[in-house]
Amino acid sequence: MFFLNIKRSSLLAMSVLMIGCGGGGGGGGSAAGSDSNATDTNTDSAIPLITIANNSGAAESTQTAIEMQDLVASPKFLFTSKQAVQVSVSLSEYQLQRAYISVYGDYQQLPSGRFYPDSSSRTVAGDLQQGQFDNTFVSLTNQSTYLVEVWLYDGQDALQKELTLSDNKLLW
Repeated sequence: MFFLNIKRSSLLAMSVLMIGCGGGGGGGGSAAGSDSNATDTNTDSAIPLITIANNSGAAESTQTAIEMQDLVASPKFLFTSKQAVQVSVSLSEYQLQRAYISVYGDYQQLPSGRFYPDSSSRTVAGDLQQGQFDNTFVSLTNQSTYLVEVWLYDGQDALQKELTLSDNKLLW
């Protein structure tokens, strides 16, 4: 038993020495940076390199810092990724029937010509009131088409129409 405890103590001491010394390995470089192959981490390397042709036609390279006030955005550039979309559905032929409307952003067209909406992409829904539905929702600016479904309570398949945004409006 005494002999077993000596082995464990020796093993523990060797482990502590290995961890304390770093376990070997190569290296040998100093903190002062004596390694001649070290990469330059100077912040000037982040400045873009601009090539300018001089009068003789030869290209000269120079590094120039671009200031924030020098940046110009196009007047048509939108700084927001969202927009308000107005949905207007007018189905006067169904003004005496109960109906429910859903608008979807993600859907697929089936070989039959019908659409299959992704239920998690429903952006707005509500009742058709006397053949009319008006509502507004917020959408991403890169979305240009939507699927509108009108479900009548008579058991028929839903009326479906793919609508394209025009002046932030979906009209049916």
